[in-house]
Amino acid sequence: MHKLTSWVAFLLVLGLVYQASAQVVLPNKDSVSLPKRNRLLIFPITSRTPETSWAFGFAGAYIFHAHSRTDTVTRTSTIPFGGLYTLNKQIVFGLGANIFFPGEKYVIRMENSFSSFPDKFWGIGNQTAESNLEKYEFKQFYINPILLRKIYRKFFLGLSYEYQKVYDFSYEAGGRFDVDNVPGRSGSAVSGLGLVLSRDSRNNAYSPTKGSLLQFTYTVFNSRLGSQFNYQTYELDVRKFFKTSPKHVLGIQTIGTFTNGNVPFRSLAVIGSASIMRGYYSGRFRDKNLLATQVEYRVPIWWRLGVVGFAGIGQVSEKIEDMNLRNFKYSVGAGIRLALLQQERFNLRLDYGFGNNNAQAFYVVVSEAF
Repeated sequence: MHKLTSWVAFLLVLGLVYQASAQVVLPNKDSVSLPKRNRLLIFPITSRTPETSWAFGFAGAYIFHAHSRTDTVTRTSTIPFGGLYTLNKQIVFGLGANIFFPGEKYVIRMENSFSSFPDKFWGIGNQTAESNLEKYEFKQFYINPILLRKIYRKFFLGLSYEYQKVYDFSYEAGGRFDVDNVPGRSGSAVSGLGLVLSRDSRNNAYSPTKGSLLQFTYTVFNSRLGSQFNYQTYELDVRKFFKTSPKHVLGIQTIGTFTNGNVPFRSLAVIGSASIMRGYYSGRFRDKNLLATQVEYRVPIWWRLGVVGFAGIGQVSEKIEDMNLRNFKYSVGAGIRLALLQQERFNLRLDYGFGNNNAQAFYVVVSEAF
């Protein structure tokens, strides 16, 4: 019943959307579009889940074009932001960026966040039992800027920096954190430099209808960079979008995260998020390696509203060779889309996902999952 309450409460505040605008140029409809206005969107969010009890906050984005009127190549740029406070005394603030410079010669992407969060831990691995549940608390800063340079047509090469500081980490002594000698249970600071290679032919960075993304990132975390833990990560993100009819879109995504070295607990790959393997509590399963894939079918129905259905599978493991077909978890669900900016295809999404062993979760997020 509490899940239904979250839907009703959120729908009641949709009418409070605020838009502040500055005039620019009229958009194209289906490829790279020039927006009618630069826009600032700010709207309230309220929801209730078993993890958070009642949660209150806001989400928003500044949407703009960093180019001239005659530039039909450069895609729309956004700076999203938001904050959330829950009755379980959880606090989250986030600020991101996805900026395309004229001609898309350069692209800047960035994720920054602060969290103060009572959370849950079931152990490390793909088969942890529900009875292993322990609670813990932490504070965390996260910074991840990426600078990309176009090197040939749709190919980009760039550098990334990742910093994560986990502190005020508290848990019940003598529990699973101590028994399993979990790295980072006293807090951690990791700092790493990465190399990024990307091919991006999507016609829209936020809700594509065609094109693909192939991105590989290699990051080294090392004490010489100020990291308390030494390890390396290899990350692969592959996306493909098809028009199955003039307005229907099929999207497919596969991601892989593979890690070598001494990885702190809060930097492990996890199953469960608003982006992939929807339905699982974020971090319900975590380990050094992750492989997951998902499909999503998107259908407009009326005015600014649309619906989607999605399904996926994924698993984590300590070693890559431990992955096999029997260990995949499943994720299925459906959602509603509200076009905040219709011509830009910038959507607010409400998703409800399900997984193994009665896992379920509700999401309210600006922009698509992928």
